Amino acid sequence: MWVLVLMLAVPLVGVLTLAVPSMSRWVVRVLLVGVRLSAVVLIPVLVGV
Repeated sequence: MWVLVLMLAVPLVGVLTLAVPSMSRWVVRVLLVGVRLSAVVLIPVLVGV
């Protein structure tokens, strides 16, 4: 499970770091949405495990 999360997170972080200088507000919004979604997905999984 964690391997899958890392495989998804690493490219996302790379894309975000490249995009920050040009569109920081948009990146922050996307990052917040991503954090919320991952929390919604991961918390039940962790509680279930």
